[in-house]
Amino acid sequence: MRRLGFVTAGVCIVMAGVASQFPLLAAPPPKGPSVGDVFVVNAGVGTNQQLCDQAACSPAVVASLNLPAGSYTIAAKLIFNRWHSTVTTQSYCYLYAGANLIDGIAAATSSEVEFVPGSLQGAQILSAPDTVSIRCYDNNGLTSVGNWQLMATKIGTLNVQ
Repeated sequence: MRRLGFVTAGVCIVMAGVASQFPLLAAPPPKGPSVGDVFVVNAGVGTNQQLCDQAACSPAVVASLNLPAGSYTIAAKLIFNRWHSTVTTQSYCYLYAGANLIDGIAAATSSEVEFVPGSLQGAQILSAPDTVSIRCYDNNGLTSVGNWQLMATKIGTLNVQ
């Protein structure tokens, strides 16, 4: 038994000596977003947000995504739905990066055309963290947008021409 105690103590001393020869390295710091990173937010199938009448409100924020500084390609999709409207209704959606308008779309729905798919896209350089958003309204407050998805992909260099 005593020999085992000496062996154990000897191994610990040797290991401590070897460990002091090699400095411990800290784990690398967490990295920020890199090229190819994708940021996404979606409502899921079956989700609807009723729009407000453009005469009574500013465009409502349907979806938003906070992004760190960098260059991005941005894509969004949604479905316009006539919801409770019994007349032809015009609906409008816009894609923003902060206060900058990137893209817009308009669609008309009616009892004959209840659903209209829509997409928005663009590219943007964010010099500081900012929010990209989809904002929508209509002309009577009786339509909705649903099944929306907003996606931003970080890219290397954005060359605007």
